[in-house]
Amino acid sequence: MEPSRRSTNPPRSSSVAARYTRVLDTVAAQVRVFQAKGLFRADLDAEAEAAWFAALWDGLQVHALYGKGEAIPEQLLHALDTLVADGVPAARRAQAFVTGS
Repeated sequence: MEPSRRSTNPPRSSSVAARYTRVLDTVAAQVRVFQAKGLFRADLDAEAEAAWFAALWDGLQVHALYGKGEAIPEQLLHALDTLVADGVPAARRAQAFVTGS
């Protein structure tokens, strides 16, 4: 098919779309929880961060499929560190990321 005739909205199953929406909603809710606890910066847009995190996770999974996924935990922690509010001690940050609280 010619590039100009390709669909920019490929067909998808409703279950996949529903799961993706749940993931975004769950991550956005957790961002708001961490903001309320002072762990994440207050200026973050929870929905935008959820979309960014989902895209990062999808990309890291592709890397893992091609044998480049050795550092996925470290990459995820580094990405989460960019969201942390100033002054949050490393031990508190690690606890929050591991336990979700």
